[in-house]
Amino acid sequence: MFILDYHEYPFWKDAKQIVSVLLKANSNAIRFPVIVWGNTYYNSSFLPKYPGLGERDLLEEIVTECRKYGIKVIPYNHLGGVIHREVYRLHPEWSVRKPDGSPERWHIHYLCCLNNPSYRSAYQASVREIVKNYDVDAMYFDGPNFYSFCFCKHCKRLFYERYGFELPVKLSWDDRSMQLFFRQRSEEVEKFFLSLNKEIKAV
Repeated sequence: MFILDYHEYPFWKDAKQIVSVLLKANSNAIRFPVIVWGNTYYNSSFLPKYPGLGERDLLEEIVTECRKYGIKVIPYNHLGGVIHREVYRLHPEWSVRKPDGSPERWHIHYLCCLNNPSYRSAYQASVREIVKNYDVDAMYFDGPNFYSFCFCKHCKRLFYERYGFELPVKLSWDDRSMQLFFRQRSEEVEKFFLSLNKEIKAV
């Protein structure tokens, strides 16, 4: 498999060039980036496209070219965890929240919370439109995961529903609140991946 990572754009933006490299490397599959921190390399119905691509649909171009040579295409979805500033501007509600309610940053970008229902729905919709509209062979997920602690209303609600007491602002290993916090998060990640599996099989 040939792995074309997201940070290699926009230098690698020609499908024929990419496939020529695959053929020289005797690769029979490519992991191709389609969503990076909320920006897409394909024509999404609701997510912003990578700046400068205009009307181009790089996923469609690479699928078309790869099919000529029997090369499998595995979309790389990196909508999980970190979102660009433009995506945050469109969806501030997705952001991880500090105890004071302010958004959590990651360098110049923002962290997003998997426990936010709107974010989950968007992630599922992105997977659904890719597998429905493109002739792909599999999906590769980078996340979704949690990059930091979160004290948004959804995290607080889920913690209370799971354990019967409020999410502490200061988590501790000594009183086991830290262990309970991570256990609840692990359960949410597992449930979400199972839902993605169901989404893909339903298409």
